[in-house]
Amino acid sequence: MNPLARLSPALFAALSGLAVAGVPVPVYEQVAPAEAHFYVLLGAPAILSSGGRPGCRVWACEVVVEAVTRFATDRLSGAPADELAEALLLRLDGVALAMPDGWQCMPGHLATADEGPAPVPESGPRVVRRLVLRWEVYCHLPAEPPVLAPVAPPRQTPGFLAAVRGYFQGLF
Repeated sequence: MNPLARLSPALFAALSGLAVAGVPVPVYEQVAPAEAHFYVLLGAPAILSSGGRPGCRVWACEVVVEAVTRFATDRLSGAPADELAEALLLRLDGVALAMPDGWQCMPGHLATADEGPAPVPESGPRVVRRLVLRWEVYCHLPAEPPVLAPVAPPRQTPGFLAAVRGYFQGLF
């Protein structure tokens, strides 16, 4: 029962077809190719079990989503990254991700937003908007399997008990 195996595909499905100003925006997980200039980077989700109740497991899930724009020159502008971040929030904030049968996702919410990490010199000038979004994911478990009653010890016959009593009485 791995919520990560359900959350990542649900995020990709929610972001499929994402476009800004008519330009398709690719979505990558962990690493983007060097030639990408306008893209979304999904960080590894952090998942914490929240317990649940009988028949239902619950996890709190947090995902870092970065809107990244790279520039070929030193002319930087935050406007494209802000526009991409806005498009991401329209797709993810307040939205319950589609999950497979037996799983449910509550509407997500934006936890924090910032300007993201400083650019790595080798990657060229870039602007990043980092969004941290949170969801609760539920798994509805099948009915509990029947609990087997403990096996009772074999019944002792009266003849056996009399023999044991006689043996111990003879010792004292």
